[in-house]
Amino acid sequence: DFFKLLVDVFRGQLSGKEELNHLKCFHVIVPPLIVNFVEYLLDAKDRLLRAKRQVEGAMFDDGFVLGVAFVLKVLGQREHFDALHWFESVNVKLREEGAGLEQQRA
Repeated sequence: DFFKLLVDVFRGQLSGKEELNHLKCFHVIVPPLIVNFVEYLLDAKDRLLRAKRQVEGAMFDDGFVLGVAFVLKVLGQREHFDALHWFESVNVKLREEGAGLEQQRA
């Protein structure tokens, strides 16, 4: 598996290095990084629609998300990130906001 090979190589290079101790809590900054990324994508989509004045078009930018997942895996922090239950919290908030919007429409 190519992904496992990459993870093993980078993990070997990053493990036990004192100058990388600041990355021990990388998982904690992932939620605000994702929020910033989503805001950037929404702004870029808005600018694209205004420039083209069309609804047709698509944007793809999955490199950031794949990179974050890769770094979490290399640093062995995926479980720590999952323990934040951030995605679950975001889903609850979005459902609540959606229900509030539905109530306003009615």
